[in-house]
Amino acid sequence: DNDNFRCGFFYQIIREYWNNGYGFETANALLNYIFEKHPHAVVIADAVVNNPASIKILTKIGFSQTCIEEKGFKNNGMEL
Repeated sequence: DNDNFRCGFFYQIIREYWNNGYGFETANALLNYIFEKHPHAVVIADAVVNNPASIKILTKIGFSQTCIEEKGFKNNGMEL
């Protein structure tokens, strides 16, 4: 159902390819694809707290921080 589509957002770039813009290109393309198929989607993403580059990418493509999880994997919850 396109009106109630909800999904998680995840990508991972291995270290040797960092700082080449691949993270942004990947995240942006994936998000555009999701909204092309499901215009009213709710998309949730996680980023490791001590990974400011990932947080910057998510913020740059429109996500905003909604929570910081203190237990387990220590993710920043971000929602668009």
